[in-house]
Amino acid sequence: MAVTISIYDHTLPKIAGGIFLPSHTYKVNLYSAFTFSAASTTKAAAETGATQLATQYGYTQDDKIITGWAVTQVTTNDAMLDADNVIWTVSTATLSASHAMVYNDTVVDDPPLFYVNFGEVVSAPVGDEYRIVWDASGILRITI
Repeated sequence: MAVTISIYDHTLPKIAGGIFLPSHTYKVNLYSAFTFSAASTTKAAAETGATQLATQYGYTQDDKIITGWAVTQVTTNDAMLDADNVIWTVSTATLSASHAMVYNDTVVDDPPLFYVNFGEVVSAPVGDEYRIVWDASGILRITI
């Protein structure tokens, strides 16, 4: 199955307006069910109809900070949003998720930036790592 990333309606204007800064704290949550609505402007609204994984098996709700967050110029007309891959060490039982959401934890109401649909349930067994590996060409590219 193909992994898809969808951005929320407000994401690009906020990046262009400098509201999403590298110095902010960005987090990612994992979900077993998620109904994406591009118009959602808060984490709470984005999670309507979503089922976040419980705090267990090496996953902690609302806790995973994304490191290495950066927007860089790639060419004269292209910019790239990228970050370090995200890793959870699985303990006790298999960790499984089918969706993820990245949000800005620094700004009031935790606005979501983008939603990731893994295309299937992805699992990692005890003692292994559950990973979100961003594409080598970046999480998001912006072309003017």
